Amino acid sequence: GLAEDRLVTPAVNVPNNGQLRFWSRQTSAGIQGSTYSIEISTTSQTAGFTTLQSWTEADINVVFNNYEEQVVPIPAAYFNTTVYIAFVMTNNNGDRWLIDNVNLQEQGL
Repeated sequence: GLAEDRLVTPAVNVPNNGQLRFWSRQTSAGIQGSTYSIEISTTSQTAGFTTLQSWTEADINVVFNNYEEQVVPIPAAYFNTTVYIAFVMTNNNGDRWLIDNVNLQEQGL
């Protein structure tokens, strides 16, 4: 099977009309076959995750070594709920995933 690297937030509350915003970049030119996903759980940092959005390396960054902002809407079912958000990279010996300036905020702010 493929290796899976996960970075999971502590418990956070989703605001009304919530969205996840973060900056993303990679470190290797060319396609290494990695898949990047945002997952959400109301259970714990280790279980009960549902995928909100997935990207290939080509999809997530136009230029691999430039930070580009990503915006992931949070479904209404999670508004005003405590959740755990996971940044998940899947591949064996694939690219890296650098993320920065992560914010969970109300849309329009």
